[in-house]
Amino acid sequence: MQRPPIAWSVGSFEHEGERLAFEVSGSGPETIVFSHGLGGSHAVWFQQVPFFADRYRVITWDARGFGSSTDRGARSGISASVGDLAAVLDHLEVESAHVVGQSMGGWTSLGLALAQTHRVATLTLANSIAGVNLSAWHEYRNTTSSGPPPMLVGQHPALGSALCEHDPAKAFLYQQLGGAGYGGVGNAPAHVVQSLAATGWGDDALGAYEGPVLLISGSEDALFPPSMVADVANRFRTATLMVIDGAGHSAYFERPDEWNTTLNRFLTAGRVP
Repeated sequence: MQRPPIAWSVGSFEHEGERLAFEVSGSGPETIVFSHGLGGSHAVWFQQVPFFADRYRVITWDARGFGSSTDRGARSGISASVGDLAAVLDHLEVESAHVVGQSMGGWTSLGLALAQTHRVATLTLANSIAGVNLSAWHEYRNTTSSGPPPMLVGQHPALGSALCEHDPAKAFLYQQLGGAGYGGVGNAPAHVVQSLAATGWGDDALGAYEGPVLLISGSEDALFPPSMVADVANRFRTATLMVIDGAGHSAYFERPDEWNTTLNRFLTAGRVP
């Protein structure tokens, strides 16, 4: 049976003196919005868009300074990003969406969920501590940080060893996708990184949040280990944690079939059976 064509559009608009770029795929009755991490752009979701766009309206967008979005005023950071995500939804006339954020995008997604809870049908934090549990993160960073890694073809700290060893071409694609805007290892300006460290959502706010929450981790995530993500999950009233075996920090990219299936089950049932 031939798959029916799926609508796809590319656009941008001005917000607070910046151009925010986005793409919309599909025209389903419900909307999913994906927010990328520190080393990416909207394009990193290329394995998710075709999977979900035949049933949902899928929005991918570029945070300030990433991809085709600007950061003329050098004001990018989590506070601005939360407002930008809300502005994207406003511009596209989305009242409520399934909100998905990977790594840095988790900070943005959780920020929106806490600030405008009514707009978030479900919340998914992928390989992200999302601004929670910062003391443990700082301690971990101090014991593991050794500066930017060497630039090697098909090697990236946000990927698990399995992908780098068995599919170096795809691993290199990951590196190439990270070259847009502020993407790439060590390229993000200090004020963006500092905004991650300065964000700290309180336990009271997390405990009071009543919406469905899914956290997805990778067993080989060296940036936000599964134990740290589990600690974040425990701070919500109701949250499900799924760990994808053999995946690193970018499970959505490394193991897309398992990642997509996990998210789809959550969106359908509000939990993962």
